[in-house]
Amino acid sequence: MLLTLDQVQIVRYPKSQYRFSALTSAVAVILTWIFGFVALVPPLTPVGRGWNVFASNSLCLGLDLQSVEDPGWPYSLTVFVFIIGTLYLVTGFGQLSIYR
Repeated sequence: MLLTLDQVQIVRYPKSQYRFSALTSAVAVILTWIFGFVALVPPLTPVGRGWNVFASNSLCLGLDLQSVEDPGWPYSLTVFVFIIGTLYLVTGFGQLSIYR
């Protein structure tokens, strides 16, 4: 998504005064890594000990749509459907705006 935002800014607005600086890029990458680690923490804490998020199917995917009774189901739905889905949509719309 960060690459798409950079491409949209460069391709769609080539004469814009604003460009992503090295500092802005570094901050965006660091925030992305922090967000990734924060999203990873809940299943590893004592609260998520009984969730069975990644052991619920043979593919080790964290999204188990077969059993809604599992305690980790809201976490999986939030991360794998809403957050990742939103990131895909933002990236897709960014790519569409580049090639229009």
